[in-house]
Amino acid sequence: MDIRPLIIGALLGVTGLALGVVLFFAGNAGVMTLTADAVMLPWFGFALVAVLLAVWVSGMVLTRRLNEPLLALAESVSRINRGKLERPIPYLSRRDGIGQLARALVALSARQRLEVSSAIDEAQQARRSLMVANNRLGEVNDELQASRAELGSIQSRLETVEVSDQATGLLNHRFFEQALASELKRIQRNGKALSVALYRVTGWSTLVRRHGKEVANGVMAKIGNVIADTVRTTDLVARYSDDSIVLMLPETSGRSAGRVVEDIHKLIALMEFDSPVRQNEVLVAGGLAATDTDDGKSEDIPSRLEQALIRSMAEGGEALGVA
Repeated sequence: MDIRPLIIGALLGVTGLALGVVLFFAGNAGVMTLTADAVMLPWFGFALVAVLLAVWVSGMVLTRRLNEPLLALAESVSRINRGKLERPIPYLSRRDGIGQLARALVALSARQRLEVSSAIDEAQQARRSLMVANNRLGEVNDELQASRAELGSIQSRLETVEVSDQATGLLNHRFFEQALASELKRIQRNGKALSVALYRVTGWSTLVRRHGKEVANGVMAKIGNVIADTVRTTDLVARYSDDSIVLMLPETSGRSAGRVVEDIHKLIALMEFDSPVRQNEVLVAGGLAATDTDDGKSEDIPSRLEQALIRSMAEGGEALGVA
């Protein structure tokens, strides 16, 4: 009988493991199946399971060995990003890819440390610059305050110069004119009287020629101070011209002012002056004008004062002239 192998198959058990080999033969008489119990391999399945288990365990171990350094290096990267560069980088001694990655992280950490150090230096420099700027600002502020104080002082001196006669320290003619105009407007509203007196040194030019203008100004200053010390604080004493001093008495009638102005005139006549000026060299005439006399012509007060002085000088300056 001619028998030829047709199929070689595996006999599997219920669990799926190989239990034997099945041979199918084809011959003249048909197909013959031979089950060779003698060649069944009962231990083959167990060996295959053992091999697979070993492969799985090895894979787990290998995965763990790879994951541990990767996780450690990932933690190092996280610390570097947070700027925490104190802890060392692990696995530097390894010669594999993990070691290369660790050494790359060391280079990154060094660069990060350098950048942080540079940023700290720049911040400290900026802080020092800010402190210097603050100090300079304080100095500039102090200088500004000093400049403002000096400016205020200058302005005050300028205001004093504008209203004062520099030679005598008395108020000047300009200030008197402004005060007179203001007072005349006020008396038009309240109806009260205003009196103005004028004292003139008749020998002024002779006094200047003999002793100089500085000495003559000293005589005028002394006369003005005597007048100011005699009258009220509300009254105004000013240098009207080189040889004249004016006295303004607000809310004072001509009658009341006449007694005060005449007393001052007598007081000036008795004054003694510093050497080299002699008493008989200073002759002072006095005149008075008031708004409640001469029909109330208040706008003509300066011209009326001149008329009053002419009358006084006609009497040798010994009597007070009234206009």
